[in-house]
Amino acid sequence: MEFLTINEEANNERVWTDKENFLKLSFTGEPGLKNNLNNNSMAIDYFYMFLDNDILRMIVDMTNATANKFKNDLDKNLEWNSLTILEFKNFLGLTLHMGNIVLPSIYDYWKSDELYDFPIFRNTMSRSRFLCIFKFLTFGDKGSSDDRLEKVRFLSNHFNKIMEEQYYPSRELCIDESMMGFKGKLLFRQFIKNKKHKFGVKFYILTEPNGLILKHRIYDGTKIEFDGSSSATESIVLDLMKNYLSKGHSLYMDNFYNSIKLSERLLKFATYSTGTLRSNRKLNPREVVRI
Repeated sequence: MEFLTINEEANNERVWTDKENFLKLSFTGEPGLKNNLNNNSMAIDYFYMFLDNDILRMIVDMTNATANKFKNDLDKNLEWNSLTILEFKNFLGLTLHMGNIVLPSIYDYWKSDELYDFPIFRNTMSRSRFLCIFKFLTFGDKGSSDDRLEKVRFLSNHFNKIMEEQYYPSRELCIDESMMGFKGKLLFRQFIKNKKHKFGVKFYILTEPNGLILKHRIYDGTKIEFDGSSSATESIVLDLMKNYLSKGHSLYMDNFYNSIKLSERLLKFATYSTGTLRSNRKLNPREVVRI
């Protein structure tokens, strides 16, 4: 198979050829965990590399602050006791376990009949306590900021930061969108017909081919700015790739993001790009999109 490559002439016009003179990039990244644990480490130890005590303490403190502010809204037979990191870990464990055991109602997990009998829930935490924590669970303060993601911005930024600190990916990377299902009222709720969850919050995500998420950006209806010369979709790609440029990565994306201009720009950052092209996108050459 012959490759089409670009030669730039003095007049800056593209000349497409079948000569195999494309730039060959070497991958210089070092894939894997940056801080390996010892041989006796368990899976939970790796989990807490990413959900460390700093983020746990922040969530616990903010949840307690919210509960103390609104605890008078609780039913008369319920009382709020300060949440601890250990108790929050138990709460988080039960929440994750619910993803493995899908029941019609959250109340079913605490039932003791033959059909619904999962004692780990009753033995770990009462249902009323679980619902209290769930009611007041807080990831950020709502102040006077115009940031539409203020309530989750800290958690979102922490995830991106900890992934950068703890892990470096393999050569191949992918950019796509993901939807978190949500049908409530939200200014920036999206509809994407070909997704499993058609209504919800849209995430722009950078992943490895195996699905591991390296970085994400939540779409909040405002434009992501990378620099003054980039389009909206170019800014998304360059922002997600910011820490992985000039390493010889190969980036794969669909025609929502990809363009000739972006591919040329990524190549200047020693990054290959592969993807389909939209025929109606501005600056995509006709001789390419008609192939």
